[in-house]
Amino acid sequence: MSESKIESYRKLVDALNSDGIAVTWEEVLDNNGAPVAESAVQKKMLFELMARKGYSKSWDDAKLMIKTTPRYQINRKKPAAIAVIQAIHEAGGIAILAHPYLVSEMVTYEHNTISRDEYIRAMLSAGLDGIEVNYPYDKTSYGGNLTNEQIADEILEKYGALVNVLSGVSDYHADHKKGVKNARQIGEAGIEIDYFNSNPYLSNLP
Repeated sequence: MSESKIESYRKLVDALNSDGIAVTWEEVLDNNGAPVAESAVQKKMLFELMARKGYSKSWDDAKLMIKTTPRYQINRKKPAAIAVIQAIHEAGGIAILAHPYLVSEMVTYEHNTISRDEYIRAMLSAGLDGIEVNYPYDKTSYGGNLTNEQIADEILEKYGALVNVLSGVSDYHADHKKGVKNARQIGEAGIEIDYFNSNPYLSNLP
């Protein structure tokens, strides 16, 4: 997975270059003065680089550009969601689906195109333990028209009774240090500690 990710990111840099977007792999690794190894590269680092060099207004605009441009869709090898759930369980962990409404509305799954809801329910059938309810979608590339609260209500209504764990997270990346406006902050969109202390599924974990 790691090797495939690196290869796909390199190909994406080449595709951007061919369209006149002058970013280099070396600049990605430099990470704005905080160098990282190839194995630690995240696509967001490329988005941030594009924004710093003026090819987009912000990192999330760069993300949207790449997400909506077919020639930038570089496939990489990923295990099936069900295989990941099984691996997590075999390792003694719990499998929680993060920010479900950043999953595309239509998903290619087992060579078929299905809705996001069908995809989530397939994972639930495979033993998904939990789902993230609270998340600052308004500070991401989420392209829908629902508010954070409306999304949380919809997730609870659809899946709340079908999982053992509900979660919430800020997805904090210290973006305020990088000059990102309306950056995500530690602690926002979380789940209260009382919920974790009172959830028997979590308290019974080793």
